[in-house]
Amino acid sequence: MKTKAVEIAPVQRAQLTEQVIEHIKEYIEANNLLPGAKLPGERDLAVALGVSRNVTREAVRALQATGILEIQPGNGIFVAEFGFEALANHFSFVIRHQQHQLKHLIEARLMFENGILELAAGRLKTADINLLEKAARRIGNAKTSEEDLAGELEFHEHLVRVTGNPVLMEFATFFNRFFQEGQEAIGSAFGTPEVQKADAQEHLDLVKALQQNDAPLAKAILEKSIRRWER
Repeated sequence: MKTKAVEIAPVQRAQLTEQVIEHIKEYIEANNLLPGAKLPGERDLAVALGVSRNVTREAVRALQATGILEIQPGNGIFVAEFGFEALANHFSFVIRHQQHQLKHLIEARLMFENGILELAAGRLKTADINLLEKAARRIGNAKTSEEDLAGELEFHEHLVRVTGNPVLMEFATFFNRFFQEGQEAIGSAFGTPEVQKADAQEHLDLVKALQQNDAPLAKAILEKSIRRWER
């Protein structure tokens, strides 16, 4: 019995662009190109990769969007300085346009910050305590949702710094976006003066738990605070 011949499927443009993206990343890694290093221009890249300039341009722009490459008009294509800003932009989009994912984002943030509390417990120095307490008081004295948000950002950013981990510090960008976009998505958590004072006290209790190296208590306080976002 004669088997039916399988036709050759054409290469999809999207797949071709993805292949070019991977090849460019492999080129950067293989040559150990550091941030600021210049890559060949679009025409030379297209020739080397054996694809059209349009496909090359799509790949380069996609790598620019993810923060891997930087395009300087008139100067060329460069390896970008690594940072989480580009990824945070995508994260921000998810919160704004996929609010059904908010519960999962809350769970992810809770797990991540619990790890931060583990590292921060027992590490607080006098200067750290002063800064955290200052941020907590800022929350308690907030007269607007903007002032409340600024205090929250200040508090949680400094908690990350206490860990001394530079990679975790980069993730502070995500915390910023989470608070800002989350506030717009489900409404501000800003409340009456009594509510603000209670919120501030909760933050102060968290600081005290960390001072006493009581990570479980600090986690319980944090979870109570974060779960309010699920209302």
